[in-house]
Amino acid sequence: MKIEQYVMAYKAEQDRLRALLPTGFTSLRPVLRINAEIRSEETIYIEYNTPVEGFGKRGWLNIAHWESSGTDLSYEKNDTATTFRACAFSGNHLYRHWPGRRLPGRKG
Repeated sequence: MKIEQYVMAYKAEQDRLRALLPTGFTSLRPVLRINAEIRSEETIYIEYNTPVEGFGKRGWLNIAHWESSGTDLSYEKNDTATTFRACAFSGNHLYRHWPGRRLPGRKG
């Protein structure tokens, strides 16, 4: 199975990131990283991560994730870009569109 992987990083407001973190975690940088995978023609996986420190360790914490089954995730490819359409993780289901960047050297 061939999996295409994409990544995008955004600067985020520190107080908004803190509001999403579970108890015991501290935000290290105001960054939200979005990873996306096209696993098949019908299956897409998207996750949101942010760098944290907690319980004596530092790393990336997955703060939300979705798989396309049962959601409104979709993507569109053209000659120069792949664009993902995903629901935000708020209760309002706000839609966000972002161009994915293929990770160099990453193949299924």
